[in-house]
Amino acid sequence: MDKIEAFLSILVAAVAADGILHQKEAEVLKKHMNNQSALKGFDSTSKIKSIIEVIKNKGYEELVESSITFFNIEEQESILAIAVDLAYSDSEICEKEKLFLAFLIEKLDLHNEKSESIFNSIVALNRDFFKK
Repeated sequence: MDKIEAFLSILVAAVAADGILHQKEAEVLKKHMNNQSALKGFDSTSKIKSIIEVIKNKGYEELVESSITFFNIEEQESILAIAVDLAYSDSEICEKEKLFLAFLIEKLDLHNEKSESIFNSIVALNRDFFKK
């Protein structure tokens, strides 16, 4: 595994946590991938398919744990923000997504206050003011 695959693994795990890929999640995933210079023009289709297979067969835990080791603290903060953004992109975080995010937060080398601040900021950023 390299850093690109580690990055994709965490993102794909975030959107796959509930077992459903919503259109909005796919759009947000693509946005975050396009924001990374190393992924511009990168054909990620086969990598993503292989990551999905690993998650289906073994779950996301081991994959996420090994992926985190590629990132320093600052990058881990961004990884958490992106994962929360992906989970919340359909305007709600379901129980399986909450479990994934709790697992991710537990494995990251971030202080609880920092993780909580990142989580709350992304949720606030994605709040739908007009949803009934």
